[in-house]
Amino acid sequence: MFLKTRFITPNTFPKVPLRFFSSSPITRVTKRFGERFEVCVLGCGPSGYASVMRAYDHQKKVCVLEKGRIGGTALYNGALASKTLWELSEDYKRCFKPNRGYEVRDIHVDMNEISQIVNTTVRKKEEQMERQLLDLKIPLFKGSGKFVSPNEILVSNGVDEPFIVEADNFVVATGSHPRKHNHIHADGEIIMTSDHIHSLKQFPKSLVVLGAGVVGCEYVTIFSNYGKTQVYLIDKSDRILPSEDDDIVDSVSKRMEKKGVIIHHFSDLKSMEVVDGPVSYTHLRAHETGRNL
Repeated sequence: MFLKTRFITPNTFPKVPLRFFSSSPITRVTKRFGERFEVCVLGCGPSGYASVMRAYDHQKKVCVLEKGRIGGTALYNGALASKTLWELSEDYKRCFKPNRGYEVRDIHVDMNEISQIVNTTVRKKEEQMERQLLDLKIPLFKGSGKFVSPNEILVSNGVDEPFIVEADNFVVATGSHPRKHNHIHADGEIIMTSDHIHSLKQFPKSLVVLGAGVVGCEYVTIFSNYGKTQVYLIDKSDRILPSEDDDIVDSVSKRMEKKGVIIHHFSDLKSMEVVDGPVSYTHLRAHETGRNL
């Protein structure tokens, strides 16, 4: 699992092929709406959506451009999806608490059904956001954009003719994606990032999580709660969750280890590759690499 890093630059928009400039005259959205927008938000994830609502509250003529699904990491591949998965795992874990006056046996848990519940929850929220934009009459343009002037964005989506959106101001909220490892290719099936983890159809027998920050520890907790997966956590320092207080770190670490999680402290991942199906990985401790990690 690779932690997420944020990129907020217009350069993240795909370049528009030159053929778009040689086709029929490009439509200007301004003509359809009577005047150009005061604010155009690029990206409809958590930051972009909040910016749209803030502009609307201030009675600005606002529109939003999104090339994929709205909601970004606030919904799928992020907050809502992972927190729903975490809550479901906590419900499962509570069934086995002792001294409750009952005993639970032979509980069946299906990863595919869990994923469907998460997807349904995310889709409901996504529909709410789409409906709110519609009710407020805020235009949502689907496609990728490229600045062609300080006040113009050329939008293309591969289906409709390219068109230009004009605005006085732009809010760049193009979102984030998992950071790629220099020496490891994430195929999305065996070696995954947090964008792929929700597509699992069954519990893996074992899981190696690279990185002991918030995202990594969250998925360690989720899969260890179900007790179907042997979880390993590779941490390059002496403690997990580097941004948290020592007492919190100590409590979380002890709970993980009590559930069978193996934490490799002071470790650096040397290699990870798929060998006949399973993943083979090699990690080195700090004294073995000859450098501080």
